[in-house]
Amino acid sequence: TTTPVPTTTASTTTTTLPTTVSTTTTTTAATVKTTTLPPAPRLTAKAGEKPVMGNYSISVGTTACLLASMGLQLNISKEQSPGIINIHPNTTEVTGSCGRRSADLRLNDSNNIIIDFFFAVKNSSSEKFYLKGVNITVVRPANGSLYAANNNLSYWGASLGSSYMCKKEETLFVAEGYQIKTYDLRVQPFDVKENKYSTAQECSLDDDTILIPIAVGTALAILIIIIMFAYVIGRRKGSAGYQTL
Repeated sequence: TTTPVPTTTASTTTTTLPTTVSTTTTTTAATVKTTTLPPAPRLTAKAGEKPVMGNYSISVGTTACLLASMGLQLNISKEQSPGIINIHPNTTEVTGSCGRRSADLRLNDSNNIIIDFFFAVKNSSSEKFYLKGVNITVVRPANGSLYAANNNLSYWGASLGSSYMCKKEETLFVAEGYQIKTYDLRVQPFDVKENKYSTAQECSLDDDTILIPIAVGTALAILIIIIMFAYVIGRRKGSAGYQTL
């Protein structure tokens, strides 16, 4: 009677976890799921510490069909389990798939952190791709797993046949309490040729030309204020002089 007990327990534990993950992955709106167990805080990176940049790719045979390069950081601000987690490229397994209108990239860190990126082509004449969805799974057997998903995003947009690039820090808001920060990002999920990135379309954060008209406009506004202030002061002094005479 002692042998069936551990056999039944192991069987139940093994089958329950995959079922939960596969079911919630099909969610089409932003969802957050946590267990009722009180998880302990998980903090693996200091605030302000940038993650190591990783180069990831999906290939069909020897030909790359999806390219991604980035430093990746997961920020969890839930009260029960706050944490800043850097994804380490050397311990991350890369899987995914490529298609004509959709593609996905899964990064599975050996610390049981899984992040899925889902790309799609917009149904418009412009023929642009974008990041449509993100799934986040943090597996912690002792304290309960965390899961967040959003399949209604619109990030990293660029024209087909080009890549998307953002050198500066960019934040993806996945769900309440779950954010992903990227550094030195470049991604091309479609139309990769010769295993190389195509011409990049930069994000607005990298476009310094936007700052030029803002700076010029600010300088002109300050100059106008100074001129008006000097004019008012001059008028007051002139009026005071006439009253004395």
